[in-house]
Amino acid sequence: MFYCKKCKMVRDRERCSFCGAKKLREPKVNDVVYLVHIERNFAGMLAAVLKQNSIPYLKQGRGFFGPVYWMKYDFYVPFGAHEKAKELYEELFSKEEIAEGEGV
Repeated sequence: MFYCKKCKMVRDRERCSFCGAKKLREPKVNDVVYLVHIERNFAGMLAAVLKQNSIPYLKQGRGFFGPVYWMKYDFYVPFGAHEKAKELYEELFSKEEIAEGEGV
């Protein structure tokens, strides 16, 4: 398994298929790893479940519309908690209904 520092994604190859970076390394437990891109309406639910399970996360808004309105969010978690966060996400939502793009 390899970690792309630029995309914050975990890959199974030494080259990132998302950004094309060639210098990937083994992920470390505390590396910030991309989890999912999710609609604003569901972001609060995911945040609550991660918090309930003591999984730290970073939530970044995308799709600016007005002064404080974000359309969608990207969630990131530590690599050491990525598998558990992925399981929790999949229990909560159907991937096809909620998320889009790469992740989980």
